[in-house]
Amino acid sequence: MRTPLRLASALLLLPLATAQAHLNVPYCVQIPLPSSGCAPLAVKAPRDTMKLAVVTSGKLREQGLMFVKDVPAKEGMLFVFAGGDQPLQFWMKNTITPLDMVFVKQDGTVSSIAANVPSTTPQTPDAQIPRRGGSGAYVIELASGEADRLGITPGVKLALPHLSAE
Repeated sequence: MRTPLRLASALLLLPLATAQAHLNVPYCVQIPLPSSGCAPLAVKAPRDTMKLAVVTSGKLREQGLMFVKDVPAKEGMLFVFAGGDQPLQFWMKNTITPLDMVFVKQDGTVSSIAANVPSTTPQTPDAQIPRRGGSGAYVIELASGEADRLGITPGVKLALPHLSAE
């Protein structure tokens, strides 16, 4: 009689263990999102949910979406910066696909959007590389036109969890 009871107890605990294990899975750090091994951060926008790779280190932020040929619809990258809201500048060297850049304050409010930032090639002279800036603690990069399709405009509030940068 003890064996079935232990088995039943173990089966009841399985969903809890699986849920806890999911909480320990690292966020994805590349786009397009890999099919396994990481969890994207799901962030609800006014018209749909985005799935974001999360980068918190300087090295990953510097790499960003360089050399990424395709950013799928509703996918993107969330850059996390230490120190709260601040002026942020991006230099789009080797970003070979056009992007929307969404600057987000620490409280989740979209402060500004740099829409349709043009792509570059490795041969683009440094003086012609697009530079975009805004203010916030986070920046979300999406495929060009995606911010509009998702209904993201300045003033929209996004529910972002507390994320720390390295």
